Amino acid sequence: LHAAVDIDTKLITNAIVTKWHVNDSPYLIPLLEGEKKIEEVYADKGYDSLRNIVESVFHSFKRLVGDYIFSRSSASKILLFKVLAYDLYI
Repeated sequence: LHAAVDIDTKLITNAIVTKWHVNDSPYLIPLLEGEKKIEEVYADKGYDSLRNIVESVFHSFKRLVGDYIFSRSSASKILLFKVLAYDLYI
């Protein structure tokens, strides 16, 4: 899961699902497209920035909706539903 997160609200504002071994870097611009107002961008170590802010949201996400998806055929859809559930909870 590659995600854009609003640091103030901790909401996931955009998400892209790829295979597990895909690098984050090519997805930075697509994740930010369509965002209304961006003043700063923080990213994990793949972007060499303030990793702890981004990682804290992913930690909360995993604690709330779980680490695993047991269906291969619909994993992308399930993961996006988990993003929606996370945002509704937050």
